[in-house]
Amino acid sequence: MDFSRAFDPFRALRSAWAAVKQAPLPLLLGGVLLAVSSGGGGGFGNPAAGANFQDRGGELDWDALLPVFAALAAVSCCVAIALFLFSSWIEIGFNQAVHDVLRTGRGDVGTVFDARGRYLDMLLARFLAGLVQVALVLPFALVVGALAWAAAERALPEGALVAVVVVATLVLLVLVVYVQLGLAFVSQAVALEGRRPGEALRRSWEIARGHRWQLLLYWIVLIVFALLGFCLCCVGVLFTSALMRVAVTESYLAWTRGDERPGWWIERGIVAAEPARGAWGATEPSPPSPPPPVPPVSPGPPAL
Repeated sequence: MDFSRAFDPFRALRSAWAAVKQAPLPLLLGGVLLAVSSGGGGGFGNPAAGANFQDRGGELDWDALLPVFAALAAVSCCVAIALFLFSSWIEIGFNQAVHDVLRTGRGDVGTVFDARGRYLDMLLARFLAGLVQVALVLPFALVVGALAWAAAERALPEGALVAVVVVATLVLLVLVVYVQLGLAFVSQAVALEGRRPGEALRRSWEIARGHRWQLLLYWIVLIVFALLGFCLCCVGVLFTSALMRVAVTESYLAWTRGDERPGWWIERGIVAAEPARGAWGATEPSPPSPPPPVPPVSPGPPAL
């Protein structure tokens, strides 16, 4: 399958919907778990509610607020780490579950929680991808700090300061989108192809090379589709987000394993009777039982 068809968002969503209808429990469970665990660890409310953090002059008492902010930052950091560890685990099994359903028409909830010995690779690959993004934003933070100092010292006119901030923001936005598109398929490279962390980053970058405009449109359509779930009493976003994740994995498989696809359930509509020997998710058949031992035959009386 060519790249344009594999990463056609509408085709991918149709295939994802067919897969979810065929095996709703593993795909929706894995997709919802990823949607929740990949969204960060917010939601602790206002830590200062009901407390008085003002000094005698009515100003905020920053000395009293500092321990609260420090505690909130520590808790948020711990929750974010826990969610990162959990989502890295589910990423492997979820992608494998999507692969199994597309290939055989059958899915198993247990597959969602099977890391297949690739957990450490997934952790390191996602960590490296995040490190690249942090390294990209760091120069921008330094520029903002320098501009803040210049504004405090009145070293730059206000108009020039605003112009520099706008230009720097636009440049950063372009760079972030460019890099994000190049690293969008790191998880699939580890989960579906067993790539090592460095190989996974290179694999994802190679897939995006020369196709970033099409991938940008692809992701815009999928993200808009996921956000439409907010129109369904807000909780619908869990369903649309899960369907979007199935579509992403489906597109990855359509591009990387398109030569095998004509024999899959998603194309033929025939549910496989049993996993093919040696395929992902297949179990090796147990060896046949040895035949029972034959008891020795005692010799009869000698013939006369």
